[in-house]
Amino acid sequence: MIGRTHRRYALHLPVELRSETASKAKGLLIEISQECARISQLERDTYQPGDTVIVRSPCGMKREGRIRWTRATNAGVRFADPLRLHELSDWLSTRHENHAAADLQYAS
Repeated sequence: MIGRTHRRYALHLPVELRSETASKAKGLLIEISQECARISQLERDTYQPGDTVIVRSPCGMKREGRIRWTRATNAGVRFADPLRLHELSDWLSTRHENHAAADLQYAS
């Protein structure tokens, strides 16, 4: 079994995805690592594996990536360039503006 190279963090952040081939779509960023993100609550068949997208948060943070997989209303995105630790921290700090940073939860 191959282990993941970066730790994943649970999140609950509304995001918008944009691509050249599909119109923009809203979803919920539920998991993030330095290399990838998992997004739920997308419309079925909005994106296909291989599509290039830009993931944008409500506060304006954005990252380009490629759809790796889709299942029902979920999609996995691999970032074109890994997030630096301070960038990952910025994404994580937006998830619970009213909770302390000590409440970090690791995803399995």
